Amino acid sequence: MGGNMKTFLKLLVVCAVVLAAYTLYPMTLPQQRAEPPPLEEKIGALTMDKFIEMGKDIFDGKRGGFGGCVLCHDPKLGRAPDLVNMNSVSEKRLKDSRYKGKSKSVEEYLRESMIEPAAFVVAGFGVAGTNDTQSPMMNISQYLKPWEVNATIAYLQTKEGGEATVQPPTGEESPGGQAGAAGGVAAAPAASARTPQEFFQKYGCGACHKHEKGGIAGAVATDLTHVGTAAMKRKPGTSAKDYIRESILNPTAFIVPGQAPIMPPGYGEKMLASEIEMIVVFLVDSK
Repeated sequence: MGGNMKTFLKLLVVCAVVLAAYTLYPMTLPQQRAEPPPLEEKIGALTMDKFIEMGKDIFDGKRGGFGGCVLCHDPKLGRAPDLVNMNSVSEKRLKDSRYKGKSKSVEEYLRESMIEPAAFVVAGFGVAGTNDTQSPMMNISQYLKPWEVNATIAYLQTKEGGEATVQPPTGEESPGGQAGAAGGVAAAPAASARTPQEFFQKYGCGACHKHEKGGIAGAVATDLTHVGTAAMKRKPGTSAKDYIRESILNPTAFIVPGQAPIMPPGYGEKMLASEIEMIVVFLVDSK
C-alpha cells in the first residue's frame, strides 16, 4: 500500500513539473503582437483630374481585383456597346421610347446603366431571345464601391472632352465612406440567384459565355453548353465538379487551349456558396 502511495506521489510530482514547464516556458519567449488589419486606403481631398484618372484605371481594369469595363466594352471585340461620346449618347437614350428607367440627367443615366443595366439595352446587345429587353451585364455595384462608380462616371463624361458633374470625395473619409457615396446611392445587394438562368443574368456570364439552356449567347469565351462532358477530360485526376468549381473561383488555374484568359479574378468572391454549388451541378449535367 505504502509503495503504491509513493509511486502515486512521484507521478503527481512529474505531472506538476511538466505542467509548470508548459505554462512558464511561453512566458520566456519574446511577445508577439498581431498587427492591426490594414485600414482602407485614404484618398483625402482629390483634384478632379486625379479622380478622372482613377476612373480610367477602373475602366481599364488597373485598379483592384475588378477586371475592368474594357473586358466587354472594347470596340475591337464588339462584345458590348462602345462607350464613346457618352454625354450626347446618354441624352439620346433618355428620350428613346424603349428607355424604361427613371433618370433625368446624363450622370443619373450612367449610374443607372451600371446598377440597373436592363433599364436600356442597346439594340443587338441584349440576352439572346429577349428581343433586347434583358441585358447580359451584371449589376456593377457588386464589384465597385460607390466612389469607384462615381469615378468611372466622371471618366466617361470627360473622355471626349465633356465636363464631369460628379464631384470627387473631399476631406479624410475613406473611399467607402460618406464621401464615396456622394452623388448617388449604391443599389442594395442583389438577391440570391434561384435558377441557373438567374445566376447567368446576375453575374453577366452571357457577355462572354454561351449556354443554350441557360439562355446566354456570348461568343468570346468557352461555350458552356456541353461543359460537363468537356470538364471530365480537362484535368486528369480532377472530377468535373471540382474542375468547374475551380474555374469559377480561380479562373486562371486552367486556360482552355485557344481561349484567351479574359475572365477577371474575384468573381467567385462575390458569389454566394449556395449559388456556386447550384451552378456547378447545372454545368456538370450539361452534356
